[in-house]
Amino acid sequence: MSDLATPYHALAAAQAEIAAGDPIMAGQHLIRSLTAHGHTAEVYDLLSQLVLAAHADGVAALNASDPVTAEAAFRRAIAIHPYDPQAYRDLTALYFAQHRQADLSTIGESPYTADLYGNDVQPVVGVEQGLVIIKNAISAEAVARLRIGLTPNPDFLPTAFLSDTGEKVIGVDERERKAQMAELFHVAGFVNGTIRRLFEQFAQPVYNVWPDYWEWPVCLHYEAGGHYLPHADADHPDSTGEWQRVQDRDLSLLIYLNDEFEGGDLVFVNQGLQFRPSPGTAVIFPSDHRFVHGVVPVRSGVRQSIVTWMKAEGTVQLHGSPNLRVPRFAYRPR
Repeated sequence: MSDLATPYHALAAAQAEIAAGDPIMAGQHLIRSLTAHGHTAEVYDLLSQLVLAAHADGVAALNASDPVTAEAAFRRAIAIHPYDPQAYRDLTALYFAQHRQADLSTIGESPYTADLYGNDVQPVVGVEQGLVIIKNAISAEAVARLRIGLTPNPDFLPTAFLSDTGEKVIGVDERERKAQMAELFHVAGFVNGTIRRLFEQFAQPVYNVWPDYWEWPVCLHYEAGGHYLPHADADHPDSTGEWQRVQDRDLSLLIYLNDEFEGGDLVFVNQGLQFRPSPGTAVIFPSDHRFVHGVVPVRSGVRQSIVTWMKAEGTVQLHGSPNLRVPRFAYRPR
């Protein structure tokens, strides 16, 4: 009988692999069960225990000043559970601490695989009131690749934001924004290769800027009732109502992954624009208060999009770089 016959067969197979000293194979049994049968508490709990044990080994190695063993432990956690974001956060933080930004391309897939999915479509580019709207920015195959791990992923988190000091803060006032996020580490090379291409192919000719870095991309996941009130990505009004730059963001990029939802239109207040996202469409626009925008409530279904924010070369940096950022040189062309 297959180890996928029931979650309990998967548990038994995983426990046998653990007893044999192979937690990676145990994790594969559990992941296949979650994919086939959905979330089962016992299966997910055992998977979490395996990942947490690898994470603890990595932290212990770091405390012992042994980054080689730490990296191996974090990579073991990824091998056990390819969709778990914490191991990717750990590994990325380790790379940045060692100034190994170029090694980010080894997380997930090579960034150059993005090019394999983008050459079979003809983008339709429009510039409207300062926004760059690219239909067919990525192919249907690329959209499907980027969505891998999102639908069955039990690890969506409350949306987070970067504080004025550059620290990530979890949780927002749901009257302002109601959404969840996933950090896309399992397709890091692919998604960042796509972002590099979109910035260089479409943003640079219009805005005449090159990326210094962009913040680590996330998938925003809006279920029924999900929304985002109008806001600016880089600016925030002070106590007198004057706009102040509080984030080191010059351009914003959205990539839309699906259309199986009602509502959820993207609205630009000052431009009087409202449009319904479609899969494979990308939107690039300046992050300042001229481009106040929001998401109207989703009435049904699930709305998924990828978002990141780019700081341009040569602009004044007010705050320290975000801990999770992608320097453009990490994805230099071959």
